[in-house]
Amino acid sequence: MEPPSEQSHDPLLLNTIEPDIPSTLLSNKQLHSAFLELQRFLVLVLVASIEALLILQNKEPIFHFIYLFCLIIFFILNHCFSNSGQVYLVDFSCLKPPSSCRVPFSTFLGNASKIESFDAQSLAFMAKVLTSSGQGQETYLPPALHHIPPKSHHQESIKEVHMVLFPIMDDLLAKTKLSPQDIDNF
Repeated sequence: MEPPSEQSHDPLLLNTIEPDIPSTLLSNKQLHSAFLELQRFLVLVLVASIEALLILQNKEPIFHFIYLFCLIIFFILNHCFSNSGQVYLVDFSCLKPPSSCRVPFSTFLGNASKIESFDAQSLAFMAKVLTSSGQGQETYLPPALHHIPPKSHHQESIKEVHMVLFPIMDDLLAKTKLSPQDIDNF
């Protein structure tokens, strides 16, 4: 058996002894973010109150411009001196669509020409973009665009988002060994 001083530094032992902290408690980062949002809201309320006071007292328009100028300077300085966290690229993920979504350029341009909303100038622009894009002679299109006329329903858009975003996010979270709860958007 190890001496008590060495046991207390074992991280596995500490996790078994210390009670679990409920996940409903806010972390310091979340509290700080909430405090900053509350501060911005209170500044906005203060600004609206002062402007209403200036209007009620029938002040000259120059007072409104001076007040607005001071407010703009305040927000610029606040933005410059705020300690915003830095964002780092930890990893990335690219989508490799299924081969059923692969379409040659000629088929894509042929299908686009059958759509009434594209004129000759739009088709010429699409052809120019495709040839100068540096891709091969095939591209990938969502399944909804393989039909003439294209399926433009809400449900098709949702299917496309599920096909594109979810596998990328799952792959990225697996690569970085993060769970969605670990990501803070503030």
